[in-house]
Amino acid sequence: MPDHPLPPPRVAIATLRTVHPRILAGLTILVLFIANGLAVLWVAARPSPIHIAFANTLSGAVEPVGAEILKAAGLYVDEVNRSGGVDGHPIVLDRFDDLGTPDGARANVQAIADGPALAVFGHLLSPTSLAAGPGYRAAHIPALSSQALADALTVDNPFYFRAQTPNSQQAQWLAYYIQDVLLGGCGQLPGNTRLDLVTSNDAYGLSYAGGFVPVLGGRSPKTWTLNVDPKALAASAQATADALAREPEPRIIVIGVSLDSSPALVKAIRRRGIHAMLVLSVAGGDGYLANFADEPEERITPGFFTSNLYTTASVIFDTVGSPGQQFAESYTAATGKPPSQVSDGANDAMRIMTEALRRAHPANTAQSKARDREKIRDALASIDSPEHGVLGLDGPLYFNPNRDMPRSLRFGSFDRGRLVSAPIQIVAVQNPALIDLGKEIAAGRIVTIGDRFFWLQRVVYAGINIAHLGGIDIKARTFNADVYVWLRYGGDDDAPTHICSGAQSKCG
Repeated sequence: MPDHPLPPPRVAIATLRTVHPRILAGLTILVLFIANGLAVLWVAARPSPIHIAFANTLSGAVEPVGAEILKAAGLYVDEVNRSGGVDGHPIVLDRFDDLGTPDGARANVQAIADGPALAVFGHLLSPTSLAAGPGYRAAHIPALSSQALADALTVDNPFYFRAQTPNSQQAQWLAYYIQDVLLGGCGQLPGNTRLDLVTSNDAYGLSYAGGFVPVLGGRSPKTWTLNVDPKALAASAQATADALAREPEPRIIVIGVSLDSSPALVKAIRRRGIHAMLVLSVAGGDGYLANFADEPEERITPGFFTSNLYTTASVIFDTVGSPGQQFAESYTAATGKPPSQVSDGANDAMRIMTEALRRAHPANTAQSKARDREKIRDALASIDSPEHGVLGLDGPLYFNPNRDMPRSLRFGSFDRGRLVSAPIQIVAVQNPALIDLGKEIAAGRIVTIGDRFFWLQRVVYAGINIAHLGGIDIKARTFNADVYVWLRYGGDDDAPTHICSGAQSKCG
């Protein structure tokens, strides 16, 4: 212990002076001023968001489809933003409802042009896209549709792109599928099966007939035209169904009508007692069946409208690869619903739009808006080959010189509420130079559609039936099982039985 006590501390609580209230208030204001200043500086330092105009149908008869597009595109935007956005800028989707009408689409163009959006994501339907297209071209705003199919959309409009194969080429693809698969050597239907074709009295129907009919040559279909004006649609659908009812069977009825108008015709045809195969040019996916769910015939006899109903799609999820399956899981987890080709197309289109933003490096200021829009248009145009493409959910994505996207299609049918793949598909040959095309075509394994080559591909479903389960050892994590592995596919190939015994595998 020291000889003398320790000196008192230099500053003791008891010796603190009282601060005058006015000084304390001034200090408080100063602290708040500094804090607010730092907050302003922090906000100012943050990269400003990149705005994309989401111009789509968010009300009306096809509102659920527009909502599906918004959700699928938004999922990818969220993923990009979590990873830091584009050059640090988060992406924001500004919603513009086109009401599902041409007038509604045109009415939004000026607001989009005057606003901060650097590009347009839309529209859903061909009529709305065609109505807004000239306005986007005049304002030099690049636009990308994930669904609109009418050929005229990208003609003479260097600012419009689409993440789909155009209407006439899809019609051409279907004509070849019917000719080579359903009625050809694969023998899916009797050789005397007739073809009937119904197209709409608009740009969509005109381009569809232009692609479908020339392929068939001597098997040209008998055709009807559906008036899709909303005021005339119901009466025209009934008159068309009455005319079709007078035609002989067996036959395939192809419906080259857009997504919003075809349900009325399907209902009229089935109520007229026609049970022939109906092939829709576009249906989207499982959600199309909601058009019939509340009809009394469908409630009494499930499948009344949808039995023997087929369609083409850019993707059918029972045969899509790993990226597509991962997207399906995330989409279902987020929405509680399975995805369709609509959500697949929207997700793919947003991947393309995001890649264009990355390549363009927009300055994203009010002064650079016009230049940024031009740079994004040029960046979209640079996605012009598999080598320069974007990896999509089911393969590479890129534009052809017409700013359309060459994609393989799938053919499927509605079965117990789901769109499922048909037993035989035709899939694009990715590298024709590596294949003896003459040999493969002669063998019937490759067909040509226009200037492109496609494999005839069989869909094989596989499963396991457990016959016996025993010898379960929890500690060793082993068991004994007798199982049958089954394969289901189209064709008459023999699948010999193989017996494998003694195979062991730990579980867990």
